[in-house]
Amino acid sequence: MEAKNGKAIRVLGVIVNEVSEPQIDGNGRTVYDVPLQLSARVPGEWARYFLSAWHSGPQIAAKHRPEVANVGADRIVLEGTTIDEVEQFLEAIKFAVSEANRKLEEEAMELQEGEIIVQQKRKEHLRHVAEVAKRLKFQD
Repeated sequence: MEAKNGKAIRVLGVIVNEVSEPQIDGNGRTVYDVPLQLSARVPGEWARYFLSAWHSGPQIAAKHRPEVANVGADRIVLEGTTIDEVEQFLEAIKFAVSEANRKLEEEAMELQEGEIIVQQKRKEHLRHVAEVAKRLKFQD
């Protein structure tokens, strides 16, 4: 996917001042939410592609917890995690961002190709109508 500035969506970094306060989870671990700033607002399709890749990427390590990721507006939030886990998940994050960009670009290209086909069919139709219209004589 390309943002309005023509560049693929990318992670700019951790939004440090928006990291939540640590809490103890059900396993006795100290965890918190870590928001990651994206380079642009992302459409719902990009978010779905990101989460799909995040859940099923080939580089997913045994410690990877797919349920921690959330995407909205211009950020990814890794919930109930730690900054150390984010560091461990870095390759998974990069993979999921790359996949979301790739799939959205594919989708855009398919839509563009479909629009071109529709436009070509319309031109052919109008050309045929114009040819037949020239042959029609309504007055003798």
